[in-house]
Amino acid sequence: MNQLDQPEEFEKLKQVKKDALLEFCYSSNKTKTFNTRRTSYGLKHVFERKYREALSGTFEGSYVTNGQFKGAMLEAGFDVKGLRGLA
Repeated sequence: MNQLDQPEEFEKLKQVKKDALLEFCYSSNKTKTFNTRRTSYGLKHVFERKYREALSGTFEGSYVTNGQFKGAMLEAGFDVKGLRGLA
């Protein structure tokens, strides 16, 4: 797995971006099964659009890697697919 796809990349973010990601994740409805209509990659783009203005003054603006997004989802209590081989 590419390093940028690792959920641990979430920990490298500045606190303001962590908070925004967690706010986004906590505002999402949890389901009992995996969402088959949306991927983490697609949802990360929703986050980037929604928080573009709020994070415009931060490093890289609202851009996050897929791994950073997955890390936020895990932190918020979601199950994440595609984490094979992780400890």
